[in-house]
Amino acid sequence: MFAAYIEKHALGSHPRPRLFQLRNGWTIEFASEPDVAFNDAEGVKQIAIEIKGSLDTAGAQTRYGEAKKSFAKQIAENPRCHTIYLASSFTDAVIKQIEADGQVRDWVNLTSVLVDPEEQLRFLERLFYIVETPTRRRRKLITRS
Repeated sequence: MFAAYIEKHALGSHPRPRLFQLRNGWTIEFASEPDVAFNDAEGVKQIAIEIKGSLDTAGAQTRYGEAKKSFAKQIAENPRCHTIYLASSFTDAVIKQIEADGQVRDWVNLTSVLVDPEEQLRFLERLFYIVETPTRRRRKLITRS
């Protein structure tokens, strides 16, 4: 999904597995914590994505708890880090917890992104809007929200 979008819009290259190098100096790396990290040209993590693909609602709070620990680390490193929770199962309790915690800047239904081309495009456009927005301008956008 990322590779196709980056290639289609000529945003960068894929020099090795699990790594993209973008034209603006940013990198995208797929790892274990966070699952996807977007680092700016100075190496500062600007976006952290945690992905939880299970549809089991019984374990939704546990999976969110795991993601929350990762987000806490990312925010400790960079308080402006844009955290995204990409999961297949959102219960009412998880949504309430996300809203109460304030650690997740954006949460998206993974199944919708994978199945619906329009939802996938919306997700990627929102994500790469952040990547393409200069840091100074992003700070203003974040503080106004």
